[in-house]
Amino acid sequence: MSMEKSIFFRRNLTLDFFALILGIVGGLSGFAFRKSVEILDGILFGSDGSSNLVSLWESLFYGIGLGWLIIVLLPMIGGLIVGPIIYKFAPEAKGHGIPNVLVAMYLQDGKMRTRVPLAKYVLSVVSIGTGSSVGAEGPIAQIGAGLGSIIGQRLELRPIELNILITTGVAAGIASVFNAPLGGVLFGLEIILASITVYSVIPVVLGAVTAVMVNFLLLGELAPVFHVPTYSIHTPVEMIFFLFLGIMCGFLGIAWQRSLYFVENFFDTIKRIPPYLKPAVGGLLVGLILLISFEFPGKLRLNGLDLRGSGYKIIGEALSGFGYATLARDAFPVVIFLLLLLCLLKIVITSISIGSGASGGIYSPSLFMGATLGAAYGFAMQLLFPQIQTSPGLYAIIGMAAMFAGVARAPLTMIVMTTEMSGDFFIFPALMLSCASSFLIHHYFITESIYTEKLAEQGISTVSRPADEVLNYLLVKDVMNPNVVAILKDTPVRDFMDIFVQYRHGGYPVIEEDGTLVGIFCFSDFRYAAVSGKLDEPIGSLATKKVVIAKPHWTIKKAMDMMYRYGIGRLPVCLTDDAGKLKIVGIFTRSDLVKAIETFKYMLEREHEKHLTAIREKLEKPIIELLPSKYPHLKGKVVNISLDWWQKAKMSLSGENDS
Repeated sequence: MSMEKSIFFRRNLTLDFFALILGIVGGLSGFAFRKSVEILDGILFGSDGSSNLVSLWESLFYGIGLGWLIIVLLPMIGGLIVGPIIYKFAPEAKGHGIPNVLVAMYLQDGKMRTRVPLAKYVLSVVSIGTGSSVGAEGPIAQIGAGLGSIIGQRLELRPIELNILITTGVAAGIASVFNAPLGGVLFGLEIILASITVYSVIPVVLGAVTAVMVNFLLLGELAPVFHVPTYSIHTPVEMIFFLFLGIMCGFLGIAWQRSLYFVENFFDTIKRIPPYLKPAVGGLLVGLILLISFEFPGKLRLNGLDLRGSGYKIIGEALSGFGYATLARDAFPVVIFLLLLLCLLKIVITSISIGSGASGGIYSPSLFMGATLGAAYGFAMQLLFPQIQTSPGLYAIIGMAAMFAGVARAPLTMIVMTTEMSGDFFIFPALMLSCASSFLIHHYFITESIYTEKLAEQGISTVSRPADEVLNYLLVKDVMNPNVVAILKDTPVRDFMDIFVQYRHGGYPVIEEDGTLVGIFCFSDFRYAAVSGKLDEPIGSLATKKVVIAKPHWTIKKAMDMMYRYGIGRLPVCLTDDAGKLKIVGIFTRSDLVKAIETFKYMLEREHEKHLTAIREKLEKPIIELLPSKYPHLKGKVVNISLDWWQKAKMSLSGENDS
């Protein structure tokens, strides 16, 4: 094994080892986080039926008409605790976590402060436990990411290695929550790292599997999160229904994303309220909405319309179909109305919770929205098409997956994770169709995902694509330089030094008067001519005649391969006229290759034809441009190539082929 391979192997092995450690720590922290939320929720709301603060308050104050007040006060008290800590101690703990992870990766070389995981842990437990409508997955992901960053910084890893450990921490946290190792891996790679390579996959896989095994040891079982019946698709016609459900989820995701950032921007623009009090104001509004979750007036007991926290109870009931088989068909319209109301209220209450500054995630609230919409859609299909007896629970599963697949731009993650969470592997076709349609709808109308929209507003690009995808998408004509400094073939060699001093290029195309390419003349050719006493000979006689060229419609990948194969740094870009002569229309260099990769997103955002039109308009200038007056002897010897060469020959880039 060579020295380079040995060093690379050792670094990979080190990364894999600490990925295992991170999986253990991530699994333990995820388990502890969930238990902390359960304990606080039980103390305050008594979700398990035990004595709790709500019951105590009810018994003391219901008689004087203040029994409802505790429901309003608890989220506000949570905001009063969370706000000052966030704004004075750890601003990174605000919101749903994933954008802050991406900021650390893209702006801070993967470095996160040591206090972030602890602050996120405490603040998210308080936010969820006191009634805010936020999920546990985002906090667990950020906690895992923070632990990965801390380990990586202690090891003094490179930024890319640090980012891989951060992704491993996220994957470990998500995998431990849902007992879904493959889903956790895809969540990390598709949403966080945004690329999949052999180098990045192995540590992430090791971390996710280890976290699930830790969860297995602690819980004593490795079962799906949601216990639902095994569903099946009865007829291919239902695939049309699933397609429309995916489209509906795509539009619902747009509404959800717009609502979230509208509320967040609204709170940001309020200047009269100190920032550290805004979570309390949001908590007050959340508390007022939560009253819908309780029987009022009457005894304050939790019922089926619980909008707090992750909403797993409602999600589980939706996935089971709400016992539709025992419901009278006359009750279906009421059920549909209540489910749609739940979906709408969840969007509102989660937007207020996150937008005002509470600490928590959006993953499970998104699942809640998709599951309730899907279940309502399933009941509607039962009313409209009674001959199809598919349970609304199946539509709830599909809607849950499609909702997050669109809003987070993670279709592959949701296709796999949903089957792992439900244990139902017979619904792949419906999942694939709905997730794809939701993704396409959301992607068509909104540029960024719910995680990256705020980052994009700050000029932070999270687009990461394999190099071959970039290089195979763009064409040489997209990035070539059409203003080529070329030398007429009869120019004496001794004039080359003045040309070089003026333009500082290492090589120049040599052309005839009509723009036909003759060869390439480089600085090395000039040195040879100087040593050989051939300075008075025409450049055309000493130019390299065997020239490697590129065509405008070649992909940049093909042009790059030609440069690599022949060991050259520039390619003349040529068209072939009717006589078979090569007419130079531009030049492609290594710097153009770098520019192509850096401006890939810019190119995608503009229509291709508009881009070409802009080039043509910009380059409407004479073929021959004189050099500065201090080089009068070069007049008529050096020209600046523009698209006029091929325009005069009645050619166009759109008509050129590889012949």
